[in-house]
Amino acid sequence: SRRSKTCVNVKAATCNFNVNIKLGSGGFGTVYKGVLRKEAVAVKRILKNTRHGKQDFIAEVTTISNLHHKNLVKLFGWCYESIELLLVYEFLPSGSLDKSIFRNPIPNTVETTLNWETRHNIICGVAKALDYLHHGCEKSVIHRDVKASNIMLDSEFNARLGDFELARTNDQTHHSTKEITGTPGYTAPESFHTGKATVETNIYAFGVLILEVICGRKPGHQNEQNNYNISIVERLWEHHRMGWISDVIDDRLNKNFYEDEARCTLIWGSYKGSGCTDVPREKPALCGQPRLLHSLEKISTTPSADNNLQQQWNSVADDNYH
Repeated sequence: SRRSKTCVNVKAATCNFNVNIKLGSGGFGTVYKGVLRKEAVAVKRILKNTRHGKQDFIAEVTTISNLHHKNLVKLFGWCYESIELLLVYEFLPSGSLDKSIFRNPIPNTVETTLNWETRHNIICGVAKALDYLHHGCEKSVIHRDVKASNIMLDSEFNARLGDFELARTNDQTHHSTKEITGTPGYTAPESFHTGKATVETNIYAFGVLILEVICGRKPGHQNEQNNYNISIVERLWEHHRMGWISDVIDDRLNKNFYEDEARCTLIWGSYKGSGCTDVPREKPALCGQPRLLHSLEKISTTPSADNNLQQQWNSVADDNYH
């Protein structure tokens, strides 16, 4: 159950934060593997000396304690004492998505290559999580940091969206332009001007994530003058016009994927990851922002031989107009 736990027990579960069982670290703290009541857990130790350490801890507990969905990482409990801020999550054995889709720069490293069905399932899993956050809660939740390293994978490589330090309900998001939250490369262009996170900026980051999962490439550097994601989209659409869109798909798949399904998913991600600005004329003309899940489920997982890209995309587009 989700409840407060004693720091003594949580520390003991991680062998007093033994560096040998560290799972990862980031700007908000470090995550360790532990065992509580004979069950593997992931313990996040929040950095209290960060400017918003305690504030982000309270926000994460408050936000995720009210969320219940199979594609979200489960929070088991927390510890809030004068010297420690700890969060206890379920342990997901396959790690974070970025470690499975990006090439390891270390030579002679054994890599796990996700097949097409697994990648498509991961995309749909994240879509379901975002659909729940945007439309299935009493108040819409804006995650504000959707990216590959925040997607965890269970033993069967099902996606779980985690890391809610930056998440806020829609009525809590602020308008300050002084501090842009999120990760460079996933940040919607309008955020540089408004400083505001919205459902649409979440969807933008999801579009970038789709491109990463399918192409096996990182989003790269991005700032107000250099929108790296637009260049990726331009490249994808150029390949699409030439009939070469399959060439941008991760070559580690060895062309083992449903071509129509891959193309349609790429186009969906390209449109969303473009920020809806300055993309080629051939871009599907969708009005507004469709509900993620309904659109993606229109992409058949077992396309028939005569089910071409245009038919699939028209099906998605038609639904978005109603």
